[in-house]
Amino acid sequence: MNILNSKKDINGSISILSSLSDSLNINNIIEKNDTSVNIFNNNSKDPISFLLKILISVVGVNVVKDILKSILIKELPNIDLLIKNVIKNSLIKSDDNTGLDGNLLVNGFDTPVKDIDYNKNFQGSGNNSMYLSNNTSNSLDAVMYKSIGNYGSNESFNGLNVKYNSSNDMMNIKPTSNTTKNQLLGNLIDNIQFLNKNVILVSIIDLLFGSIVSTLGKNKNDLLTDESFNKIIQKYVESEDETENLFYLSPEELNDISITIDNRLNNKLPLDFGCSDYNSFIDIETLNEILNSSDQIDALDNQVNTLLPQNPSLNNMDDLSPNKLNKVNKQINNNNKFTNNTATKDKVYNDLVSKIVQVIIKNSILSPQAILLQKLNYRIITGNNDISNGLDILKNQQNLFKCISQQVKDSITQIIFKRVKTEITNKVKPLAIAVATEKLANYEGLLASLVKIK
Repeated sequence: MNILNSKKDINGSISILSSLSDSLNINNIIEKNDTSVNIFNNNSKDPISFLLKILISVVGVNVVKDILKSILIKELPNIDLLIKNVIKNSLIKSDDNTGLDGNLLVNGFDTPVKDIDYNKNFQGSGNNSMYLSNNTSNSLDAVMYKSIGNYGSNESFNGLNVKYNSSNDMMNIKPTSNTTKNQLLGNLIDNIQFLNKNVILVSIIDLLFGSIVSTLGKNKNDLLTDESFNKIIQKYVESEDETENLFYLSPEELNDISITIDNRLNNKLPLDFGCSDYNSFIDIETLNEILNSSDQIDALDNQVNTLLPQNPSLNNMDDLSPNKLNKVNKQINNNNKFTNNTATKDKVYNDLVSKIVQVIIKNSILSPQAILLQKLNYRIITGNNDISNGLDILKNQQNLFKCISQQVKDSITQIIFKRVKTEITNKVKPLAIAVATEKLANYEGLLASLVKIK
């Protein structure tokens, strides 16, 4: 991306704007960030993180909150449509008139629930499930979940019947009419909502702050699968090396995953801030409060504020006696840090928006309905059901995975880049006016002197 090749120029431009602002006595045009925070990391390959850091530096963290709201409320349907088109281009070929075989029409095919619901979203009932799956009416996830509750009965969704067998924890999938592969898959893709606002928000909160591990009854093996998927997707998002084997997890990466799993199982999910970290776990009750709030992002913001450690009080510092200073020093040592909460919050929101790309990709590829769609396509093409789980799908559909990843990255980058241009333009305008006014005054003085000379 061109933006990556221009980082130094952008950083330099912001420094120039700041200096120009000072020289023209225009206050508060460019916010100054704490020097302890490395806002501009020119070694980063992630354009989204880079652009967010520019925004936080120029405007402040509130603009990142606005972007998060914009993505979840306004932009998500557009990204969902892009993903539908990518999946259609992958699964549906215009010259393919493949029909459905008789065995599939009569008997359907069976799949273990654990293969399509590796994340245990269908486990439990009521508020204790479906946190990470779409339970709206235009959701195949919701139909599959309903079939588990009404086991033995058919539940229908746009040309498919779904029936759950509780005796072997299997789900039977059967087309409702004799049609072509293209018509069946096209109809399903058109009517599936791959991205749901609540699911995306919960997924981000769970990724950064924990929340639902104990509620869904996940064990170490479940978490190993989930965290391995997270790492693979993260590598796809961040890597620029086409030859890298992104499915290979090094011993160091596996060790990091093991630490994350232990932290999740112990309701401890530290956010790393370089010289220190804070336990940032959000429990399930708080998560429900956030989801039920009229403004979910503001509710999340309030919770983030409570997670930040409090600095020792420095009120009434008129007393600079050794006793008083020793007391304050002891408080600081007990906290092991003297916290810059503004910088901490900046990083939290940077992480929140950066992780949204990873979460959207994961929901597009590895939600139960997305996995079932791939299994159905594989069954129609090959006549068997050998493809068993999400990892198989990622490996077999690497081009689809890469295309979705690129589309999502491009979409989120464009949204943020437009906001960067708007905010920097807003900062430049007063400076340009001030410079033009100053130059005009100089020209008026020069013209006046020339008139006097004549």
